[in-house]
Amino acid sequence: FFFSSRRRHTRCSGVSWARRCVQETANRGLMLNYGIALEYNIYDHVWLRLRTTEYLTNISKPLWHFLKENQISRYKTFKVKYVNFSHDILTFAKSLCWEPDRYQICDIFWPKNLELEAKGLELLTKIYNDYLKKEFRWSPEENERLLKDSSLSYREYFCALYRLEKQKIIMSQIKLVETLRQAIVKMKDDSLSPVSYTHLTLPTIYSVQISVVAVSLKKK
Repeated sequence: FFFSSRRRHTRCSGVSWARRCVQETANRGLMLNYGIALEYNIYDHVWLRLRTTEYLTNISKPLWHFLKENQISRYKTFKVKYVNFSHDILTFAKSLCWEPDRYQICDIFWPKNLELEAKGLELLTKIYNDYLKKEFRWSPEENERLLKDSSLSYREYFCALYRLEKQKIIMSQIKLVETLRQAIVKMKDDSLSPVSYTHLTLPTIYSVQISVVAVSLKKK
């Protein structure tokens, strides 16, 4: 497949051409163009398309009429990367948990309220678990067993690897969310003041990459 695809890259040759093929390319692009998928591809990502009404359990009637009258889309799409925590989807989860008589608007966009942060992270875990159950026919364990099957064809092998890598992204996000949730529980138990966690602790935690968190979880 490298020789057949090389015609579209006449200026590249040898190893430099092969590196250019896979450099900064997600597995979706590699599957479409070359029929392969890479394990632990740091440029890989998952597109989550969520139906907002599915998670709006305590929505008020005025807000529902506002969404209907303004024809706001009932679906939201988020890009979840391999090595970064998704702030956008956390903000979305917090907005679903927001209550006008308990929280401020700024609490949705900034980590200022520990209670809302905890609720948002809990809902985010549910969103990720629902995605794993609905979008994939085979579990991660089943896909791993398929990769060890010597009778698989070339296409079947890379399809199983492609699915497994998508699942790994979501599972890494779940581990990171759980780590953040435990940190917030610790903050609540220590009764930290808003100043101490708003400007220092939470932004620092949210900047941690999944690779670092995964290493710490394995040591435990």
